[in-house]
Amino acid sequence: WKTINLHKIPASYFQIRKPILETDYDDQLVAIHWNPGTEEALQVNHADVIPFYKAYRHFWSIIQREDLQTTFRMQPGDCMVFNNRRMGHSRTEFALNGGERLLEGCYVTIDDMR
Repeated sequence: WKTINLHKIPASYFQIRKPILETDYDDQLVAIHWNPGTEEALQVNHADVIPFYKAYRHFWSIIQREDLQTTFRMQPGDCMVFNNRRMGHSRTEFALNGGERLLEGCYVTIDDMR
C-alpha cells in the first residue's frame, strides 16, 4: 500500500451534461445517470421543480432499500469488476481510525472486456 498526500492532488472540476433519466425514441427508459457528488443546480421549468423533487425522493427511497442492496467488505488485493451501465454502485462512509485506504478504479469498454 502507498500513502497518498491529498493536499498534493490538484483540484478537479466536473461538468455532467447527461440527463439523469435517458430515454430512447419510444420514451422507454434505457439508462440512469445519477451521481449526487456531481450534481449541478437544477435547470428545469418552474412548474417542473416540485414534480422533479418528488420523483427524486422516490428514486432515493428505492435505492436505499436494503433488500435491493448487496454489501461486503473488500480486503487488500480484492478486485471488483462490473458493468457500470448495468448496476448502481457506491461506497459506505469510511473512518480512518488510524488506518489507510486506497481505492483505485479504471474503465474499459465492453469490447475490451470481450
